[in-house]
Amino acid sequence: KPYDFKTNREYNIWEIPLIVMDGTLVDDKYMSLTPKEGLEKIKKIMDKVGRYNGVFTILWHNSSFYTDEWRDWESVCEGVIEYSKEGGFEVLNLESLSL
Repeated sequence: KPYDFKTNREYNIWEIPLIVMDGTLVDDKYMSLTPKEGLEKIKKIMDKVGRYNGVFTILWHNSSFYTDEWRDWESVCEGVIEYSKEGGFEVLNLESLSL
């Protein structure tokens, strides 16, 4: 929870940072990974998050599906979902949250 230095206590909100984003894995300005490398990188991060009982967050844009340039990456998204199930992660999406 973020800390409020004026009142010397935590705010009553949870701040959950983004850990992985599809574009960062692919883009030449960032990591420029192959799909295989991207999935392995994500798995290593997930293992570390799981080891510390943390929260793993991923942003996979809907524009990354069904386009020729992203075709090889569809299996990566599917692989992340499967790996999260195998690792005992609880999978949530915005529709499953009561906001």
